[in-house]
Amino acid sequence: MERKLLYFFVLISVAFGSPVPECGPPSELANVITTPSQSVYLLWSRVTFSCEEGYSHSGTEYSYCIESGVWDPRPDGLACLAQCKEPEAGRNIVHFPFGRDPEATKTVYNDEDVIQYACAEGKGATLVGPTQATCKNGFWEPAKMPTCNHCSAPPVSDPKTVQLSPNQQSYAAYAEVMLSCPDDVMYTARGTNITYCEENAGWIPDPTKMTCHENCVLPVRDPLVESRPLQETSDAVKKIFRFNDVISNTCLGGKVLVGPIVQKCANGKWLPDREVMCK
Repeated sequence: MERKLLYFFVLISVAFGSPVPECGPPSELANVITTPSQSVYLLWSRVTFSCEEGYSHSGTEYSYCIESGVWDPRPDGLACLAQCKEPEAGRNIVHFPFGRDPEATKTVYNDEDVIQYACAEGKGATLVGPTQATCKNGFWEPAKMPTCNHCSAPPVSDPKTVQLSPNQQSYAAYAEVMLSCPDDVMYTARGTNITYCEENAGWIPDPTKMTCHENCVLPVRDPLVESRPLQETSDAVKKIFRFNDVISNTCLGGKVLVGPIVQKCANGKWLPDREVMCK
């Protein structure tokens, strides 16, 4: 129908000697394909716009040459913007179209498409940096890629005695880990009892500063030897002595002590480690 009206208008114009209105090319923008492609268009000619491969279309998809020699709709907002390729994600980073399942993938994204970032490790790591990026004429904004930070299990002074809670192979950034000894009765803890996974994958405070020291029990000795805490004033006899506790040894019945007068608990042993008896 449009073509018939165009021919009719041209015939009338020619018959009456009137000039036939015409339009020049509607767009000379790079990467825009105008169909049909001509140098001159007659009145009411219709063109469509598309993009070269690798570009996405923005703006009007068609236009008409009208009586005043202009195009309507005006192709002022027409643009063919470069598409974006998949971002080169860093180690342990996954990306997927915004609002889609993390398993969804695309190899090419149009202008204004949005992607989301996530950590491949899931709960074992924390995303640090931008969570999304938008395709802007062939480039991702923001250009900075996020990172997935996590910590390996914190190092400890003695894996046989220092316990971790929770005990995992890896921890998310800012995770909190408690440090403890196997038994509060038989061990004395020294140093920090908590450490945090830093953003740079280190631990603070230093977990290796936490140590577990075995407590001491009184050894079986000469029944005339009396061993008491050096600074204890009560008559109670302790059975368990903590790390660095000191005892004093004396003899009952006027006997003479042979051996160290004082001894110190050090990792389950009394030092000096010598026999104590009464003569």
